[in-house]
Amino acid sequence: MNSRYESLQIPEDARIWTYGLPQQLSGTERKVLEEEIGAFVSGWAAHGQRLDAGFHILEDRFLILWVDERQQAATGCSIDDSVSFIRSLSEKLGTDLCDRNRVFFRSVSGS
Repeated sequence: MNSRYESLQIPEDARIWTYGLPQQLSGTERKVLEEEIGAFVSGWAAHGQRLDAGFHILEDRFLILWVDERQQAATGCSIDDSVSFIRSLSEKLGTDLCDRNRVFFRSVSGS
């Protein structure tokens, strides 16, 4: 792993979802995103069992959502709940976090 991202501390066997934004978040948007996703993650459950989950906002451009499935696996319903939440969050931010047509890359120069 690139040492730049080692501080994310995502469990090695975690299930990970990455959502990309079409533009960098403003400070206000980041605050809204952190509050909303933090509240969601703290109550996220599968079959009544709380999920050991977390999130990171990377470079104000990517939302990384993860579940450490060693204690409780994410199930179809809990994954559907997360997608529903992400869609509602997209509306709040005025963007589409679920746009599958978006492609991200980083050039050698880092841009």
